Amino acid sequence: IPLDQPALVTRAIHSGEPVLVADVNQAEDWLPNPLLPDTRSELVVPLKVGDEVVGVLDAQDREPGRFVPHVVALFQTMTDQIAFLFENSELVERVTEQTQTLTIFTDQLRSAADIARRLGGILDPEQLLQQVVELIRNRFGFYHVHIYMLDEAAGRLIVRAGSGEVGRVLRERGHSIPLDAPKSLVARTARDRETLLVEDTSLESDFMPNPLLPQTRSSMSVPLVVGDRVLGVLNIQDDQPGRFTETELDTLTSLAGQIATALQNAAYVEEIERAAEELREMDRLKNEFMANMSHELRTPLNSIIGYAELMLMGVSDIDPETLEDVQAIYSNGQHLLTMINDILDMAKIEAGSLVLNLESVQIAPLIDEVSAKAVERLEGKPIEWAVEAEPDLPPIQADPLRIGQIFNNLVTNAEKFTEEGAISLRARAEDSWVCIEIQDTGIGIAESDMDKVFDRFQQVDSSSTRTAGGAGLGLAITRRLVELHGGEIEVQSQPGEGSTFTVRLPVEASK
Repeated sequence: IPLDQPALVTRAIHSGEPVLVADVNQAEDWLPNPLLPDTRSELVVPLKVGDEVVGVLDAQDREPGRFVPHVVALFQTMTDQIAFLFENSELVERVTEQTQTLTIFTDQLRSAADIARRLGGILDPEQLLQQVVELIRNRFGFYHVHIYMLDEAAGRLIVRAGSGEVGRVLRERGHSIPLDAPKSLVARTARDRETLLVEDTSLESDFMPNPLLPQTRSSMSVPLVVGDRVLGVLNIQDDQPGRFTETELDTLTSLAGQIATALQNAAYVEEIERAAEELREMDRLKNEFMANMSHELRTPLNSIIGYAELMLMGVSDIDPETLEDVQAIYSNGQHLLTMINDILDMAKIEAGSLVLNLESVQIAPLIDEVSAKAVERLEGKPIEWAVEAEPDLPPIQADPLRIGQIFNNLVTNAEKFTEEGAISLRARAEDSWVCIEIQDTGIGIAESDMDKVFDRFQQVDSSSTRTAGGAGLGLAITRRLVELHGGEIEVQSQPGEGSTFTVRLPVEASK
């Protein structure tokens, strides 16, 4: 696109600010793309290195108003980190490779999410199955896809849907495999309820070649399971050996669960229950996407942090100027890793999959650990750190790792918004509670922002957002962790004077 041409992309480049259009038909400078005729909303976020815009991240969706605030914040976080990595020329090649990997993974996950969305609106099982196999083959580019459904009475796996002409022939012939067939990967998948991957079919003695699919060189069989019941098997074949990547394996395994659930809904659930399940599935997919994205981002990031740490340890000779750059890479890498871990924790909490390992916990050692870290971080800063804890505090029934995370989140939050002055941690027993207060003399919180303090992706003081950093998840996670422990959290603050966060955790019941 020429830079002088009116368009949302060029507007973002010239302004250096994100451009969010809830309805593209209302934007005079929206430039339609004939290859994307269904676009209804668009988000363009500039990639900035210093004050220079080096590119943009352009996201489009079929739904008006698709890009809600937390999605915009997530895209801004991603673009900030992409620009940071781009600035470090030593890592350009690695970043490029990892970005390509992430792009492929994201595309595949979007394809899987799109397929899952379509499943929920199909009430006829036969139509559902046929659309699934065609969508998987077309979106992922596989040689052939078909689905076997288990006939429990007959003890056979029967082809109910297949891609292309071969799939039609197999379905019309009623192609089937005995469930107890010893030389069948599909039957073994159903019996063992485990995914089977064959990198090279010519080397697998249990692979049963089909004369209608002579070019098959690799195969993946994924069980379709709902609860403790096997519904069938998703079988995918390709004409290249070693075709299936680990990402595809994870994505398709997850998608198989979606297919199985959709089949059950189409057969057994009333229309209103199907609609409710569809909403729950969409929410689960969102959290699964966030969790999977976090896992994928952590892999290249850990490599970058590890490489920088080795250099800081003196593994290689580097000059002072480069050492300073490496320290910046390491520090920002750790910061980004913390943000990713926060995203992953929030996804687990929202999905209801965060498990607390409860035990009898003494508060004092956790306070000592948090205090030691705070002293180290505050060294050389004009901030006084103080701890006041009553002796012999009663134990609580809690997950010590998560309680430490609660304390650390509140202390680091105080550090972010306190340039000078004091931060203190006080602990006391109060009736049937243990109360912990973290007080600071920082910038404080305006009364109008108090109801947003514990919201996701919020930095209540916009003037400090870029300085303080973070994804705006720390306090949201803290509140949810406190609530999971049966506790309470509240905040009191005056702008310009500081804030006090109070956590109350129930005392362990006497035996």
